[in-house]
Amino acid sequence: MFGVVQWSQNGFNMSYLPTSDFEANSFYFAIGTLAYNLFLLFKQILDKSLQHHTVKTIRYKLYNIAGKVISHARETVLKVNEQFIELLQNIRAKAYQMSLE
Repeated sequence: MFGVVQWSQNGFNMSYLPTSDFEANSFYFAIGTLAYNLFLLFKQILDKSLQHHTVKTIRYKLYNIAGKVISHARETVLKVNEQFIELLQNIRAKAYQMSLE
């Protein structure tokens, strides 16, 4: 189901191992592999226009969103562009539909 991974080019920082301890490196690699596989599953629920992007681009488009934090009457609100809200609602709805299958 999942293809060959080129760790150094896909944004998961798996081109090197952090320590000389075998067990720690094994755990590090297992977490990286899990993150990669979860990302591939996540890409399946994205719009077709976003499915061909790398993890770095997806991070930029979904997480680096400009917004304004407003505090008023003991309530904190994050105001963002309506297009972004629509995108997140679509992702949430598709994830829900996939969980029912």
